[in-house]
Amino acid sequence: MTIINLDLYDFPKLYTNKEHMSKLASISGGTSLFTKEELNLLPDSDFALVIKEGAASTRKFPVVDKAHAYVSALMFNKTQDSLPPTIRNKVAANIVKGVAGHTITDNTITKAALTASTKLATIATAVEKRSALKDSDFALVIKTAEETRRLYPIDSEAMCKKAAEYFEENYMRMPVDFRHKFAFALTTKIASEEYDVPIPDIVHSYHSNSFNPLIEHELIAREQSAKEASIKQAYALLRKQYTKAHPIKIATLLRGLDKEAGLESSRFFKNAYAAVFGKDTSVKQASDVTIQGNYQFDPSTLQTMPYEKFQGMFTPEDFTELQASPVEGYAALPTIYQEQVANIAQGAM
Repeated sequence: MTIINLDLYDFPKLYTNKEHMSKLASISGGTSLFTKEELNLLPDSDFALVIKEGAASTRKFPVVDKAHAYVSALMFNKTQDSLPPTIRNKVAANIVKGVAGHTITDNTITKAALTASTKLATIATAVEKRSALKDSDFALVIKTAEETRRLYPIDSEAMCKKAAEYFEENYMRMPVDFRHKFAFALTTKIASEEYDVPIPDIVHSYHSNSFNPLIEHELIAREQSAKEASIKQAYALLRKQYTKAHPIKIATLLRGLDKEAGLESSRFFKNAYAAVFGKDTSVKQASDVTIQGNYQFDPSTLQTMPYEKFQGMFTPEDFTELQASPVEGYAALPTIYQEQVANIAQGAM
């Protein structure tokens, strides 16, 4: 049965050093301390902690007399953090009894109980540490009326690296707005802390900070189509103020307004993210064929593609609209969406 090092007798360099043991005995008020072999002859009641596993037992912190109890107290002060709080309290109480010369009665725990207590303590510590983090220490913070969920910690260089790797492998499973928020939070954290973490191209792509040159036209059209005066005013305010915030925030606000106005699924309007984010002019186009990477992609082929291939990117209504006017619809998408559509379409051919 393997148990973590706790008392004097778990450290051979200490208890086999006669000079050191003699000094310990002297400062603890005793004449000598038992050897490890002599400890084996003592009953369980002479120890502050007894760990049982079947017929086997491991005894820690001898308190056979005041001298041994004093030495156990010295070692306990150095090693107590290795024990979960409930066990730590039990041992401390028993050492105090040993120093006072009282009989030890409650000193036994099973190995399974020790393991369970240790796991619980580890979980509690992790939860406590996590709750102490700021919202900016997470890649995603999702707030609803019922709760706030904070996902993907990025509070250290190591965690930022894990988050970047996770995003690169799993971004297609995330809702589009979450991808933008995740990428923005991650790149901001890495830059502000000057972490030595390589940022994948896909994270850079979603951390776009350029607005669609036609965003004001998009907002005016929505303002004119909205039926309620309050929503019209909200679109107008967003149009006047959008340059003061990051495109991610504007796209999220616009998406919420589109939902309220009943325009989110309208085939006459781009989705909020396509309306807000600008296009990269480095993408070369020749007539209806777009150059993506090292191959050509003809958007008209989207008319024959199944929706299931693209459900991580579009709602059924948006995809139907795209298929109805594939060339124009594809050209209106932000660069990152064009690249993903082309990649998926090429993979399906």
